[in-house]
Amino acid sequence: AIKLNQVTITNGTLHYSSQLTGAERVFDNLNLSVTADTLLGPYKIIGDMLYQKTKVSIDMTTGVFDKGMSASTHITLLPASGEMPQIRLSGDVNLQTGLDIEGELSLKQGKLGSLVNIASLNALDFMNDSIDMTGTLQLKADQLSLNDIKAKFGKTGILKGKVLAKFSRKGNPSVMADVEGSGLTITSKPSETYMNVPAEFQGNFHFKGKNIIWDGRHLETAD
Repeated sequence: AIKLNQVTITNGTLHYSSQLTGAERVFDNLNLSVTADTLLGPYKIIGDMLYQKTKVSIDMTTGVFDKGMSASTHITLLPASGEMPQIRLSGDVNLQTGLDIEGELSLKQGKLGSLVNIASLNALDFMNDSIDMTGTLQLKADQLSLNDIKAKFGKTGILKGKVLAKFSRKGNPSVMADVEGSGLTITSKPSETYMNVPAEFQGNFHFKGKNIIWDGRHLETAD
């Protein structure tokens, strides 16, 4: 068996492109050290990258990839800034048809809004509260789903449910969410920014809540 003693990437750039959806993403300032007992693993990847102008430490391990190119994986992303949450994923990765990932996801500390640059989402007050969240993540082909969401925002906010995002090269991305919340501050003062969803998105959103602050008004129930 061929042993991968150490491969080092310094100040690199990763270009991710999906032939299925046309989605593209660039990750800059990549500094990684990759080692493996064989070409099929187990792999150990450590280093850092720049995301949303924040340095993020990377620690990833895998098991040995089987004939179907599947292996267990553990991923930890630790940002240098306290604004961004710590992210951990434990599950399986499959490389047979692309990059498919499924597992238990957790986000702690930091703010959920710091992970995205979408004004309509960041206009929601709870997106800027400290988060403690768990859920089951599945990233496969043209869709990303997060099920069994259990999240705490700030001191009183609770949110649970599921979210599904689908991507298509021929059409607009679609997002479907079915969530329940309590003790959340949606918007502490009147605002329509959260209604300005990017034109390229379409979707369906169902929210059921109690003891909600919406546009500065207290609502005992909302649906």
